[in-house]
Amino acid sequence: MMDFLFFVKTFILTVAIVLVMQIQVGDHSLENHAMGWVQSSAITSPLNDAAKGAGKLFHELTAKLHSGVHHNVGKNKKEETHGWASSFHWTHSSPKDTASQDEE
Repeated sequence: MMDFLFFVKTFILTVAIVLVMQIQVGDHSLENHAMGWVQSSAITSPLNDAAKGAGKLFHELTAKLHSGVHHNVGKNKKEETHGWASSFHWTHSSPKDTASQDEE
C-alpha cells in the first residue's frame, strides 16, 4: 500500500510541476525561462566537454576492438588456407546424396 501511495503522490507532484511550468511570464513560459537558464549556465560548458571526451573515447575503443577482431579473423583465415589450422572441415551433402544413402 505504501508503494501505491508513493506512486500517487509522485504522480500528483509531477502533474502540478508540469502545470506550473506552463504559466506565461512575459513572452515565454516558466519552462522556456528555466531551459534558457540551464543552457546559459556556467556548468554546461564543462559538461559538454566531458561528454565529447567520453564520446571520443568510446569511438576510439570500438574502432580498436573492430580492427583487432578483423585482424584476428584475417589471421585465422590465412592459417586455414595454409593448412596450419585444424584439418576438420564441414561437408555439406546435397539432397541427392542423402536420398541415395537412404536407398542402400
